[in-house]
Amino acid sequence: MLIQNNPKSSRKRLRFVPAAFALVLVVTGLAMGSSPPKPVWMKLFDGKDLSGWGYQADYWHVDSGMLQGQGKATYNTFCHTNRKYSDFVLSVKARLWQTPAGYTNSGLQYRSDFLDSTAHRMKGYQVDIGDGLDGSMYPEGAYPTDANMVLNDPCRKFINANGWNQFLVTANGGRVRHELNGNFCAEYTASVLNGYIGLQLHATDLVMKVDFKDVFIRPLNNSFAIPDSAAVTLDDSYSATAGLVPQTLAANAAIGVTGNTLFIPASFLAGGSSAIKVSLRDFQGRTVFSRPVRADAGVPMEISLPALGAGSHILSVTGDGNAFSGIVPRAR
Repeated sequence: MLIQNNPKSSRKRLRFVPAAFALVLVVTGLAMGSSPPKPVWMKLFDGKDLSGWGYQADYWHVDSGMLQGQGKATYNTFCHTNRKYSDFVLSVKARLWQTPAGYTNSGLQYRSDFLDSTAHRMKGYQVDIGDGLDGSMYPEGAYPTDANMVLNDPCRKFINANGWNQFLVTANGGRVRHELNGNFCAEYTASVLNGYIGLQLHATDLVMKVDFKDVFIRPLNNSFAIPDSAAVTLDDSYSATAGLVPQTLAANAAIGVTGNTLFIPASFLAGGSSAIKVSLRDFQGRTVFSRPVRADAGVPMEISLPALGAGSHILSVTGDGNAFSGIVPRAR
């Protein structure tokens, strides 16, 4: 982890689906001249206060827009969300401060639960941060019991030793992947599919300090709604997705909406998807459109969507190993 030495898609045949789906697919090789939906994320930490988080005030506070953990904890303690998340892309930037003894360690929990909710002690999947284990998966609290540590020693070479490091977790059903500064670190199959997110202050005999910022989460599989007040659009550096179609590739392939037509490029279906699901929901979490659609690998599609009227919507397109989530801009 970052260590500081300061304490402080050719034309094809037409395809139709049953009228029950209330949509028509037109297979074409023409990409629409549309702008792709921008990736929308939710701020988990607003840089101002710890509303929506659980923590021990002796160890956690906000300073200069950063969420800081500092102190001499006798056990690993966490600043954690007060709600659970299942399928998502999670991005967090972290910075460790080196103790006089040189030991540094923290972690990013997800799909986790509590060993002791009063003391804010957690158990579950963790992106290890620091002490040469950066980006590895560590089962904090020996939980889940069927989980084994997933190490990738070469990942430490991607650490920015004197600055911030970005940790990215993509959790899509049982498939989970870790990335560090845009580089692959670890991948495994998870048995626990839902849980809290937490930031760790590791136990130590010396005062330890760790900073976190830019804590963002993006839903996969329409797993949660994003309130208007917490919605942000981020550039593609935040959007590499674990073994899924990265946002940047989807955008370059012109996945997007023009009027009430959704275009899905052949590249999205290159993995052999035989079925995909398209859904739209508003920012209050209400689903306004949800349909399964059969697809041919390597054949692009156009899908007719219902008239949405005013207001932005969250678009989710998922398939066998692929996923896309973005915002459909407000109608004008």
